[in-house]
Amino acid sequence: SNAASMVQHLLTTVEKDVDRYQVTFDDHTASIAATRLSESIRLKFGDALQGSFLRDDQQLAAEKRYSLRIDDVSQCVVALTRTLELLDTLVGVEVDTQSEDDEGSNDVPETYAASALDSTEPTKAEL
Repeated sequence: SNAASMVQHLLTTVEKDVDRYQVTFDDHTASIAATRLSESIRLKFGDALQGSFLRDDQQLAAEKRYSLRIDDVSQCVVALTRTLELLDTLVGVEVDTQSEDDEGSNDVPETYAASALDSTEPTKAEL
């Protein structure tokens, strides 16, 4: 369904952005953002930087800085919160795709995501 593909696209985009901008690393792996920090910075401030967000190089250049600031993290957290709030407005609608004549089959009903605004249930104003 169109709504389900939109939700999938949104989740994929958010996941890609988190992977790109969130600073995470351990002994064996580092996120894209973490690799943009020098080894000495990661060693010196590692625990304090875990989970923070680093702007992309173009934005940092436009702001004439190369640093992490608390507002970088807060803007990303606000964006993630808004995304989660949007996803929270989506309602899972179960549609039984099984016809009456194949009632004995093992088909599992499919679940689709639909916007709460598109719901066919009456709102309080309509009641």
